Amino acid sequence: MQKEAIRQLSLEAFIALQGTLSPHTLGKDLIERAIKINPWYSTYYIEQRLKNIHSWFQPNILNNWLKAYPLDSSQPLRIGLITAANLPLVGFHDLMSILLSGHKVILKCSRRDRPLMKYMCKLLWDFNPALRNCLIWVDQMPPIDYLIASGGDLAAKELDYRFQGVPKTMRKHRFSLALIEESTSLKELEKLLDDIFLFNGLGCRSVSNIFLPSSKLSPLLNSIKNYPSEKLTSSYKEKLAWQRAKYKTLSYTYIEGESLLLLPVETLKDGEIGTIRLLFDQERNVIEKMIQKNLHHLQCVVNKGIEFGMSQYPTIDIFEDNVDLLQTLTQLHLQK
Repeated sequence: MQKEAIRQLSLEAFIALQGTLSPHTLGKDLIERAIKINPWYSTYYIEQRLKNIHSWFQPNILNNWLKAYPLDSSQPLRIGLITAANLPLVGFHDLMSILLSGHKVILKCSRRDRPLMKYMCKLLWDFNPALRNCLIWVDQMPPIDYLIASGGDLAAKELDYRFQGVPKTMRKHRFSLALIEESTSLKELEKLLDDIFLFNGLGCRSVSNIFLPSSKLSPLLNSIKNYPSEKLTSSYKEKLAWQRAKYKTLSYTYIEGESLLLLPVETLKDGEIGTIRLLFDQERNVIEKMIQKNLHHLQCVVNKGIEFGMSQYPTIDIFEDNVDLLQTLTQLHLQK
């Protein structure tokens, strides 16, 4: 099957998902099975993730996106895809990018995300059985032409060793931050909470550092305390309790937020689960310098190109690590 054929079959299947996929089509049994395997998931988180993915399936969005990525006549390659499970269907955008670049996906999915990803793949296979030859599930990765993998810095180091000589895109650990200003409204602070809490703060797009004026601390705390506790998973709450106990034992200075611990700091760094790092009263030029210095670690900055509440809902043309994977794949050729 040629690249154009793979793209066309895949494009038709993704467009078909717009009419057949919704959080309600998953069914209670599938959602319960997904949560049992991965207790960091919840019905709410799965629904929000599907809401985001579903927005990518509109024909005009897909077609306009692909206009910038013409295909050549070279043969499709076998692209290995190893996915993580820090949030539901975390590897689905990579899967789409591979198929729409005209290559074949060799998918090794995390066991903890398997029910959801398998369901999505089955919908694609059911729409057109020929896609089974382009989207292949494996338990052990066979010889491949290129590798895309997620899982953090340690996993990247291990996979780099295991797949020596194979060109690859590795998803290393990144974090996100938010910029709160004097003009930031209460409504915006409320929206920021989804940037913080959604998916337990485990995603690279989850806000873990906040620049803020001291005057905004009290409104931020009030917003946090009003966040519905039922949206938080039991796994998160257990980790939060452990984090609180650790901070008390080590005599850390922190601000209690009930469902979140706020840690005053001077530098940017990824926060621990249940913790937000606060950088108070920084001058704007200092903020810009710190952002520039940490660009290679940052995924996104809320209130600097991304609206409050939207960090966890990227559009289809946003790539992880700010690397245009579709461009990489459409220009990829087997090295002789």
